[in-house]
Amino acid sequence: MAVTKFLSRKTRLDTIIKYIMNGEKTEKMMYVSGVNCRPDTAISEMQDTKKRFDKEDGIISYHLIQSFDGKEVSPKKCHELGVQYAKELFGDDFQFVVATHLNTDNVHNHIVINSVSFKSGNKFYSNRETKDFIRITSDFICRENKLSIIKTLWKNKGYYKLYVKNNPYMQLVKKDIDDAIAISYSYKDFVYNLEEKGYYVSENENTGLIITRDNSYKIVRPRELFGNNYTKERIKYRIENKTYNKIYIPKKKYKMSIEEYNKFKHKQRAQQLRELPALYILICLLLKIDPLPQKIEFKDYKIPITKEMKISLKYLDSLSQQTILLAENKINNLEELKSYRYNLEENLRILKGKRENLWRKRKKETNPEIKEKHTHEIDNLKALIKKANKDIINCYEIENRTILLRNQLELEKSKEFVKNKKKDKSRVR
Repeated sequence: MAVTKFLSRKTRLDTIIKYIMNGEKTEKMMYVSGVNCRPDTAISEMQDTKKRFDKEDGIISYHLIQSFDGKEVSPKKCHELGVQYAKELFGDDFQFVVATHLNTDNVHNHIVINSVSFKSGNKFYSNRETKDFIRITSDFICRENKLSIIKTLWKNKGYYKLYVKNNPYMQLVKKDIDDAIAISYSYKDFVYNLEEKGYYVSENENTGLIITRDNSYKIVRPRELFGNNYTKERIKYRIENKTYNKIYIPKKKYKMSIEEYNKFKHKQRAQQLRELPALYILICLLLKIDPLPQKIEFKDYKIPITKEMKISLKYLDSLSQQTILLAENKINNLEELKSYRYNLEENLRILKGKRENLWRKRKKETNPEIKEKHTHEIDNLKALIKKANKDIINCYEIENRTILLRNQLELEKSKEFVKNKKKDKSRVR
């Protein structure tokens, strides 16, 4: 059973790090680890990050405590779980130190996190949603490792689900799962389609499906985060019982005149055209090609249009939005894209903080006019948050597609290298 506590500190980074790294409590530093920094130089590295981005005031660090029943886990296992826990929450962007204390009956982890990201310079923003997500993540890890969890009622029940709903990364994963279900014929095909998108799929008897992404510590457990519609059994059912788009079927199955056949094809064509986005049809008309060609002619080759290609055409609108995003912000490479996404995420945290403050003010306000004004401001912020979420999802999709294409290119180069090597050997013979 793990108990978690999340605290913010506004003073003395050195004091708290020296406290958690106390040799008497950590078996002479045996159970101390640093992620994105070294434990012995963590203080100076974190302070350098703050100076580099000129963010030395406000909240200096966060202190996360994860306490286990001493009878359930060994000190080594406790430390491993602490590192895994911290990586899932902060591993991509923040520096932190994990220290396991053995001086009490209950072994426990102390995790000190730098409040400023060493990658983007953005500060971590904590609210009720993130605090609940921190607890639920600890519960996930306990269940996966067959440890007990706290059964007391939550103080803010349901806030972690709000966090998932408002988190662009979680919504991107949910969308990719739904897309994979839509184009799959079996569960095995579903796993393959997710892997093609850059995910790894595994299973755990306690939490069901576990999905991780290339180049990311972030782990997503669909059943826990998105509901029972995302269990393995339910996904199988959704794949096997999909409703396909109905097309016009003529009443006469056999004897059909040429006129009737032409009429049938015309109606079928009209039905198929309605399913395509208007933007795609417009582009086809401008290029003077049939919106539904059987094959694409490229030089001397004729490439048939596959089912996957037709499905991708449905998302032409999102592709055009991503192209506009890159062009308007003059993003030329992956590093610039990541930097832009970090800034969007920081802006999103600020907007959510403002919205939360307005919610509190509106709740306490008794004047109807001022209350109406707060409601209007909240609606404006809601539109800005929605746009920021959409832009962040587009950034993730571009980033993932870029990484996949780069990996594919490297694979093709290695295949070509092996092929050339074999040719050279045959010539020597």
